[in-house]
Amino acid sequence: MTKLELKNWTKWYESTKTLEEYLRDQVDDPDGLLEGFYPTLAELMFNFSWTHLDFYDNCYSEQYIWEHRIRRDEDHYCYTDVVDFHRGSFFMLRIKDDGGEWQDWLYLSKSNYGKLGVYTARPFPKGTPLGFYLGAEVWRAPSVGTFEPTPEYLQRRGVTQSPCLCSIRDAEGRLVVRDPQRIEPGLNPYHLFLGMHYVKGVEERGVPSRPNCQIIEDGTVVAHFALDAHEELISGVLE
Repeated sequence: MTKLELKNWTKWYESTKTLEEYLRDQVDDPDGLLEGFYPTLAELMFNFSWTHLDFYDNCYSEQYIWEHRIRRDEDHYCYTDVVDFHRGSFFMLRIKDDGGEWQDWLYLSKSNYGKLGVYTARPFPKGTPLGFYLGAEVWRAPSVGTFEPTPEYLQRRGVTQSPCLCSIRDAEGRLVVRDPQRIEPGLNPYHLFLGMHYVKGVEERGVPSRPNCQIIEDGTVVAHFALDAHEELISGVLE
């Protein structure tokens, strides 16, 4: 990363307002369909640049919320206390727009490729930031420019390979390796955060090699194509 790239990188994170403008520049959304989501997404993304995830616990029910629902048919659902993904249960991620209204965003449900996956709850234009890749930090570079650690190095430090292991950059441009664990979610939604670690990766067995979303350097998951509602997200890493 050059000094100019690093300067631009950190500039995006000076405030939520500058990050809002960055999102608008990135998204192919000529009709402004996502306008109400930029403030909420910017605040979530801005706070993700810090080391700890306490922010996500604190803003749960204020900025985002998971609702447990069960499908009755393709267009109807009801609420239930019993989590059974094999019987049509799913968790809906809702984000509060700048008008204070809750909007369906993505949902966690039984995957077409085994276990759980993330699906779109609404159409998204190409380039839309769908969420952030959140999870436990297992390694952080001591300085900008440090090379990515090898799997052998991480293994010596007790980090095992998993489908969720991902190298991203923080707001300062340093490499960070995160490894969120895919757990069977119960009624407590706090471990789900934004749910991106349940997105299937192209390197996983049986998953199509053509992704419809990408994980970019800072951990943002971005729509690679225009997405319809109820599409399962398949991710790759944008080189």
